[in-house]
Amino acid sequence: MRPSQEAELLETAVVKGAAHGCDLATLQRIWRGWCHPTDARRSAILASAAGSPTPDWAAKVEWLEAQGCRPAEWVPREAAACPDAPARLAWLRGRGYPLGSFAVQAAADAGNLAALQYLLVEVGLRPKIRVSVAAGLAALQALHAAGMLPRSCVSILGVAAAKGGHLQVLAWLVEAFGRNGVILDAHLFSGAAESGSVELLAWLRERRCAWHSYVWGGPYKSAARSGCVAALEWLAERGCPMPVDGSPYAAACTNGDMAAARCLRRLGVAWGPAGAAVKEVLCAHCPDLAAGPLSPLRWLLEEGCPVDLEALREELQSDERARKTGAAKALSRLLQLQRELGMEPLGEAG
Repeated sequence: MRPSQEAELLETAVVKGAAHGCDLATLQRIWRGWCHPTDARRSAILASAAGSPTPDWAAKVEWLEAQGCRPAEWVPREAAACPDAPARLAWLRGRGYPLGSFAVQAAADAGNLAALQYLLVEVGLRPKIRVSVAAGLAALQALHAAGMLPRSCVSILGVAAAKGGHLQVLAWLVEAFGRNGVILDAHLFSGAAESGSVELLAWLRERRCAWHSYVWGGPYKSAARSGCVAALEWLAERGCPMPVDGSPYAAACTNGDMAAARCLRRLGVAWGPAGAAVKEVLCAHCPDLAAGPLSPLRWLLEEGCPVDLEALREELQSDERARKTGAAKALSRLLQLQRELGMEPLGEAG
């Protein structure tokens, strides 16, 4: 990007910020020094004013219109996320601003039920939009009532709700669409384990959700990644089959979560194939492992995780020659680990 382009974008960002957060007088002063008002940039600034939290937001919109900023379908999107969105959208609509998919998408993304009801019920819009569990239960119910929650996306929403620990959303999806819409399988259960919510895990098992997974790691890996010791203990107490690949240890140690790692050891989770967990941690792009003490790796070795460090070094050197992603950093970490353990790498012996 040329320096002149960077300056243009910076100046435009300043004007947008003024349209959003400053009063009209300040916006007018900053606008006068702006030298790059393309149509697209004018519309972006108009959108910022329409979604401004200042009391004079409407006056800013009117003034910007007088400066040549034109109504466009995507201008109302910022207004759709405001607490008083219905009033703003009605005002903009009365001034000739088209309301469409941009406004509905913004309202859904913000979980703004009042805005959605205005757009879907009063205006009667039915555009195709992306639907996310972040919209919240009430917004999802409004979209469903408007026929805008296709069955094809329900399974994806169910997994997302499980991963986010959104029990109420998941319960409603199961009730509204049945088990053909939300499949209570091991994939869903592993997603719930990632949330660390014991309540959600119990709710799923009460409904006979499958939990044994041949997918790498399954619910133990997911729970270890979440760092929730209570979830790991709950899985073991309820008899959830334990994985044999060692991936839960890698998940915990990659996060530097030694409490979860120690819990896995206490519960008797298998280490997995020799070297697998250690290599996984070595190859992880984790700043805490890139420098400083390699405590998760030291813990694995001290606890007896099986690994041949020299064989692993040769494997990583081969990966580095093949230019595999992360191999060079992993090799560097391994050499550092060997030094910390007082094991002189063979290639450096003299």
